Amino acid sequence: MESLLFSLAAQLLHALAPVLGGELTQQVVLPYITKLAEDPVFRVRKAVASNLGNIAQTVGMEATTQHLLPLFVSLSQDDIWGVRKGCAEALVQMASSVSSIERYSNLIEVFERLAEDTSRWVRSAAYQNLGPFIATFEGHQVTPKLIRYYTSMVADTNSTAGASKYGDSEIVTYCAFNFPAVLVTVGSSRWPELSETFLTLAGDLQWRVRRTLAHSLHEVARILGGSVAESSLLPTFELFLRDLDEVRVGVIRHFAEFLEVLPMETRERYVPILQEVQADSANWRFRRLLAKQLSKLAVIFSPDTTTSVILPLAFSLVLDPVSRVRTAAAQGMAVLMMRLDELPPTTPATEDGQPSDSTLAPISHVDSTTARVIALATEPYFASRQMFVLVCEPLVDIMPPARFTGMFLNPLLALANDKVANVRLAAALVISQKLIASAEYRDHPEVKAAYDRLKQDTDRDVRHNASLPSPSQSSSTQSSSSSSTPAHSIPLINSNVDNKT
Repeated sequence: MESLLFSLAAQLLHALAPVLGGELTQQVVLPYITKLAEDPVFRVRKAVASNLGNIAQTVGMEATTQHLLPLFVSLSQDDIWGVRKGCAEALVQMASSVSSIERYSNLIEVFERLAEDTSRWVRSAAYQNLGPFIATFEGHQVTPKLIRYYTSMVADTNSTAGASKYGDSEIVTYCAFNFPAVLVTVGSSRWPELSETFLTLAGDLQWRVRRTLAHSLHEVARILGGSVAESSLLPTFELFLRDLDEVRVGVIRHFAEFLEVLPMETRERYVPILQEVQADSANWRFRRLLAKQLSKLAVIFSPDTTTSVILPLAFSLVLDPVSRVRTAAAQGMAVLMMRLDELPPTTPATEDGQPSDSTLAPISHVDSTTARVIALATEPYFASRQMFVLVCEPLVDIMPPARFTGMFLNPLLALANDKVANVRLAAALVISQKLIASAEYRDHPEVKAAYDRLKQDTDRDVRHNASLPSPSQSSSTQSSSSSSTPAHSIPLINSNVDNKT
């Protein structure tokens, strides 16, 4: 019973240390935790080993080095494997609490001892924490031997020998999860030490391992830089695009971020993938992932590709049959409209596709796109009118006020009188959170009239949205955060109203 109380005491001291602060923790907690570390009952020593992290981070580097580090090193050599396992689990926090010199001179040795421990559970805990442990070092301090420990994690863990060595057949998943952290720590110059491990992870039979790597592929590309990423990562990128949906989702979610690292000519080769995903009627979630990336897709391609592929793609997503896809596309459409300002007009083509040498005026993508967006405000289907409101929300912030007022303000305010409550619901949110919050628009008589009218709307949800305090009126951080939420991220569907046209 007494040992149980001592174990609970170690856990409580760990939790209380940040509350007590550095001075009290040094005066009260350190002497007591030192005594508990010498308790004859292994459960107490195990509780101390597992709960040194907060105490070390609270007392500071000097006290940790002087008092806790020797304690930790001693416990890592305890006769009981459970105590040693506790040290393996606390290794990262301890490494973060000491100087780089102590980390290098003492803790690498501790890890190596734990990684070669006689207990499979200790070895497993050590390897699970190896990636985060490496990430605490400065790059030049990560020894080749430490890297070899890390790369050995991709051995055939399904074999009897592999499972016996690591104590966990899922250890390769930890290796994949921590790969970007290890790479960014050692730097791209040491990619040759890790490239084979990367390829092994990319071809692992477990889809969970491949999925983990697929979600971080863009980060690996960013660390390596364009030329190395192009030569080393593209085969894996293409492999994941043809993989199971559970894996494929990772590269599609970060499609634009990955392509952004590559040279322009290489990016253009993957444009058809965008069209394939958009055309996949069976998987609207992938279309939503593309819609959420429209803002970045709008700026990473050449002018020709932007107007010929990204612009039609944006309109397809804005008019998607799935509401969540349309909503996600609103922000990107607004960014794309501003991007078109930077692009030159297109010369009209002849019937055979060649540039015309006639006197026809060049086609302005800005004018044609603006006209198509404004046309949404008068579409018979309510979702199109609602979509116009959602596109206006980010435009208020990024478009010059004179231009927004001249082109979009009147159609937006007209929808405050729409016969469908869900359209008024969206309009109320944009007017109350954007227009009324802006010094450029709040004194406009028609804005004020629409605002007052919406606050008296017959639908209670519309009245609620119109009455929300604007960011400029919020007095607390919490209310400011709540009220400044973009219109398109707040539920816009009122299930109690008739949404027919």
